[in-house]
Amino acid sequence: MAGFLLLIPVIATYVVVRFFTDFVVQTLRPGLATISSGNFSWITKIPVQLTALTLALLFLYIVGMITTTVIGRRLEQKWHGVVEGIPVVRPIYRIVRQAVGVFSGGTVLQSSKVVLLQYPRQGVLSMGLVTGTYPLESSKVLLTIYIPTIPNPTSGFLAIVEKEQVIETDLTFEDAMKIVVSAGLLTEEVVQSHIVK
Repeated sequence: MAGFLLLIPVIATYVVVRFFTDFVVQTLRPGLATISSGNFSWITKIPVQLTALTLALLFLYIVGMITTTVIGRRLEQKWHGVVEGIPVVRPIYRIVRQAVGVFSGGTVLQSSKVVLLQYPRQGVLSMGLVTGTYPLESSKVLLTIYIPTIPNPTSGFLAIVEKEQVIETDLTFEDAMKIVVSAGLLTEEVVQSHIVK
């Protein structure tokens, strides 16, 4: 069991990389076959998988560099707007994009407060991220709190509670993700790092 658990991250990484590589290879194979004639015959001597993976990594690197610029962020927003404007594609694309944003720590989540609240019942504390506020006419404030599940933080529960019912912490989004993904094994290490500070 210990060996199996040790290999799970390696196997999962291999499956994702293999799927990505196969997809790129199947996409580029027709084009590479077309240009690998005449002066470009040397291309056939290079493994298709290596060529595809190199081009894919180069493409991702360039796209990543562009999106860090002001113009790139504007283009990204335009792209999201165009894709989400397609009726059938919109719900699927939005769900996947939001899931990726949760897992990668989007701008909104990175600035979210990490709190503890009694969930799913009294006496049991759960860790959550404050994703929004909802003021009431009675001068009370409700908090919308996303509670990530273990070990997959892209799925979870949404709780709406009064502000007075939560315990605020000084943990960051990264700290919370470390605790969730490790199923709590890194809790002591994360907490100790805050005590040292």
